[in-house]
Amino acid sequence: MGYAEDDLLAQNDAFQKRVRQATINVALAVSSEPETNRNVVDNKRNTLAKSVLNDANSYMVRFTNAVIQVGAGNMTETSPDSDITNAVSAAWNGMAGVTQADK
Repeated sequence: MGYAEDDLLAQNDAFQKRVRQATINVALAVSSEPETNRNVVDNKRNTLAKSVLNDANSYMVRFTNAVIQVGAGNMTETSPDSDITNAVSAAWNGMAGVTQADK
């Protein structure tokens, strides 16, 4: 898909709601992860999880756009829930602000 098609999908209410549910699902999983020796990464990931769980609507459009881009043109209104969840997971660190320098 091109940018125009991506934008149309990003504005699709039903798709946004599916992404919101996937984001909540991933946030719950992230908040249950055991700590690692990468404290900065853990903190950023968990901070995003807490924020999403407290106000998923404010993250819905942001994650919708990220999911579409992670999907590399393969994401559609009828994509399986598992594809959407996988795309949210793939975008999570970037959305949390995790960088290569984080330890």
